[in-house]
Amino acid sequence: MKRLITVSISMVIILFINLFELPVSAQDAEMYEVGSANLNVRSSPNHQAPIIGKLDKGDRVKVYKESFGWVQTYYGGQEAWVASQYLFKPSSSAKAAGYTQKNLPKAQNAATLTSKDKVFAAGTSNLNVRSGPSHDAPIIGQLQNGDKVRVYKEFFGWVQTYYDGQEAWVASQYLFEVNETNQTQVSKKTSKKNTKNTQAEKVESTKKDEQKKREANTASTGSLQGYNIVIDPGHGGKDPGSLGVNGVFEKDIIMRTADHVEQKLRQAGATVILTRNSDYYISLNERVRLSNLYHTHAFISLHYNAHPLMRMNGIETYYHSGEKNRDLASNIQGSLEQNVSLQGRGIKESNFYVLRKNRFPSVLVELGFITNPGDLSMAQSEDYQNTVANSIVEGLMNYFN
Repeated sequence: MKRLITVSISMVIILFINLFELPVSAQDAEMYEVGSANLNVRSSPNHQAPIIGKLDKGDRVKVYKESFGWVQTYYGGQEAWVASQYLFKPSSSAKAAGYTQKNLPKAQNAATLTSKDKVFAAGTSNLNVRSGPSHDAPIIGQLQNGDKVRVYKEFFGWVQTYYDGQEAWVASQYLFEVNETNQTQVSKKTSKKNTKNTQAEKVESTKKDEQKKREANTASTGSLQGYNIVIDPGHGGKDPGSLGVNGVFEKDIIMRTADHVEQKLRQAGATVILTRNSDYYISLNERVRLSNLYHTHAFISLHYNAHPLMRMNGIETYYHSGEKNRDLASNIQGSLEQNVSLQGRGIKESNFYVLRKNRFPSVLVELGFITNPGDLSMAQSEDYQNTVANSIVEGLMNYFN
């Protein structure tokens, strides 16, 4: 009888353990802190999933898995998901790595625990410095174009630094790496750069006749014959890009759109080079290398936007700097705004790698927000993608004319 009771108790204990055992060891879980108030906790990694609770700023959660912008935790005893962009590692992690507020001057503002010798610079003016890795976090300062920062941590599109002695966060897309050791040599190299520019101008002047012929052909026949156009479908392969409504990946919509753009450009007589023609990964450096290899007359990187606020919508075009880049962005954005029913958000100067490293006129086009149900529904339609393709062709013709 005692043996039977013992076996029964053992079975109950095993059943209890199985019912409440977590799928991932607690030792594998990482602790994160919430950087926003009223953060929704959902039953699955989707903005449409049922809300099962809320977290307040400063709450801490254990993260067991990550999935395309979402992290999995437990809430009320059940599996739950939280948007990762509103979470950040507690500041104790920075101190544990040997970085303290005392030994970091105000000028050092940025973020990756890779190499403390890496310095980054702001690529835009009035760049907000926030108290947490979220667009909703309080603004505690601003960086100006060229301000240099040192990077200690990186987290889902944000980098962590220190500002006025406190932990701070900056959106990483507006930063670019600089070589701190070569800063004093910039002025000494000016004459060489000027020489290279002069040589480039000479080479360019020898091609003026050829350029005039192309422009005359475009104006008279509406043709892009003689022009090399690089179409760069963003992301791909292991890099899915943003996650939209209903779990749609940015990379998939981009590729379908790129196919339409390629077809319309070829019909207009252009020589079209795709940086990728199916779902595979290609580095930013390789995208730029292809553009420079083919002596591109225009490089167009195609993307779809995303934002935590579902109401954000519209199309916008980015350029790095320079009159030619701005003119290309203005013509393409203008044509899109005339033909596409989505809201026009204008052109903006930015420091994206594929733009700043490109030797030829280049733009990056955001063709709508896949986190907005209306934009996404339109972006997935054949009519929209054809209209986008025709608008890009029209914008290029206006630019070259």
